[in-house]
Amino acid sequence: MVKTVWIANDWHNPPTYKQVFGQKIFFPRDGKVIDLENMNVFQENWNSKAGLLAFQKHVQQLLQIS
Repeated sequence: MVKTVWIANDWHNPPTYKQVFGQKIFFPRDGKVIDLENMNVFQENWNSKAGLLAFQKHVQQLLQIS
């Protein structure tokens, strides 16, 4: 498992959690690793859209990653 930090093209206007995840998600303040696929909120939004793979493609497009 890894901790991920995303980089935005516009440092003054980075994407919000809602833009990235499709809804508001609350992450543990202690920084512990979580499995997105085990989060009910994540599943509710992304499982109907082909799951983790669709989420990864969405993030790539949002952050303009080739």
